[in-house]
Formats: sequence, structure tokens, C-alpha cells
Amino acid sequence: MLADALQHSKQNLPTARMRCVLSLDHAVEIIVVTLLSELGTAVERSWSLPKMLEELSEQHKALKPHRQPIERLRRVRDRVQHDGIVPSPEDVRQFVGQVEAFIRDSIREVLGKELEECSLVSLVADEQAREHLINSERAIARNDPRLAVREAAISFALYWKHFCTRVRNHWSWNDRLVNSFSYAVTSAAKEVARKATEKGIRESWISFAREVDYQLTSLRNQREFTRLVRPLELAQFGIDMTAYSRFQRIVPDVLVAVNDEVLVEEIPGWSPTQQDALFVFDFVTAALLQLQDWLEVRDEYA
Repeated sequence: MLADALQHSKQNLPTARMRCVLSLDHAVEIIVVTLLSELGTAVERSWSLPKMLEELSEQHKALKPHRQPIERLRRVRDRVQHDGIVPSPEDVRQFVGQVEAFIRDSIREVLGKELEECSLVSLVADEQAREHLINSERAIARNDPRLAVREAAISFALYWKHFCTRVRNHWSWNDRLVNSFSYAVTSAAKEVARKATEKGIRESWISFAREVDYQLTSLRNQREFTRLVRPLELAQFGIDMTAYSRFQRIVPDVLVAVNDEVLVEEIPGWSPTQQDALFVFDFVTAALLQLQDWLEVRDEYA
């Protein structure tokens, strides 16, 4: 997210400045949550950013001077996200410097390392998802945004499948929606068939019920249902929907089979930019760490 913010800060456009503030704020939150986890502090979902900063600075008092500028960034971010204000170029330049200083000092204080020595990707526990993220990071370094976006999208899809498998009693909203709708329509068709007096009409309604069930469970329709309900599933685990919507607009469709075989469908003319690649890489890294943290907290209190 920091790299994404730096890219936006170089463009003196209102939308770029707005995105810069959102990306800076997201970068701060990722770092704070990650470092608190390293310190053994379980971050509760109800905690605000100021609360997390308070916890971090209590354990590392050298970071206290950063609280005021970072909390101001959060206030501006709220106004950008909810009221649509456009931050000034001066504010953006100031925030970029303050956030980079905060991140560098925080990593140095807590981990004893420099920013350049750290990669959040290494914190992703899922081996398959981490491998694809590493491939994405390398593609960005080679200025190959198409491959970078593709690999990050695969990483996200694989991790989400594995996440759902680990969450006990988690039955996808997509499955529930398909099954409920299919059951309602086919049950109605079968009831009509049962009451029909003519054999031909009865058989037609039974055939209709079978076709509805087949169509609803087809790969194409499953994909459409997934697009509809996936945001609702992710939102319940705290994934930012504004960022997810942008992610969806950039990445190709990725389908993961039961055996983890991956199918990627790219639309004709698909051509993501390097800035798209930076955003997608940062979003996926942050989302995976957030879902991973949710699992760790759940397991701790299970």
C-alpha cells in the first residue's frame, strides 16, 4: 500500500490525492496490526486505529510522537472516504513523509530491522498463496504488471478457498443461495407436475425442474452467484469493500477446483498497468494477513 500511495502522490490529480490518502491509511493499519501481533497483542475487531496506536506506543514509547500525525491522517481519510473531500497537495506531501517515517521507526523499534529488509509476504502462512504472492512481487520488479496481477489474483482465490475450509461450519453464501433458489423453483415445478392431469404436461414440468437445477449449478452461473455474494462473505471478516471493488475491476476471473487446480479467464484486451499491479499486490497481501489474523484470534479463543 505504501508503494501504491507513493505512485498516487506523484500525480497532481484530485482522484490520485484521494487514493493516496486511502492507501497511506491502509498501509499504516496493516503495519500496526502486524506489529501488535508480533508483540503478542491480539487486536480485537472493535479496536479503532487510535486504540491500536495507543497499544503500540505504550509498548514502544519512542513511537508516541507519531500518534498525532497518524491520527490526523485517519480523520482526513474518513472525510475522503465518507464525504468525498479532496486533500490538498500540501497535505498529501506531508502525509507521505509522516507515514514513511512512522513505518520505518515502527519496524526498527519492534523488529530491529530496516524497512528494506522486511516483506509482509513472508508473514503469509499459507504456502501456496505465499508462493503466488512472491511471484507477483517479482513480476512487479520486472515491470510485468499482467503477470503480477494474475499471480496475486490466484493467491487471493487459493487463500479464500483454504480459509473457508478451515472455518468450521462455514457454508458459502454462494452455495446457500444457489441451493435455496434451486430448491424453491424445483419444488414448485414438481408440485405443479404432481397436480397435472395430463402425462405430457407432468413430464414437461419434471424436465423443467431438472433443467433449473442443472443450470443453477453450472460453472457459468456459479461464477455469477459468486460475484454477487463474495463481497458479503468478505465483509463479515473485515475486508474493506471499497478496496475489494477496485480489486475486482482489475483482476481476471479465477476459479479454484476441489484439488486446488486453478483456471484463470482473462477478457480480451485486458491490460493492467504497473499501478494496478502495485494496488492488487498490496490489497491481496493485506487481505490475506487480515484473514489469517482472524483465524489466529478465533483459534486462540476456541
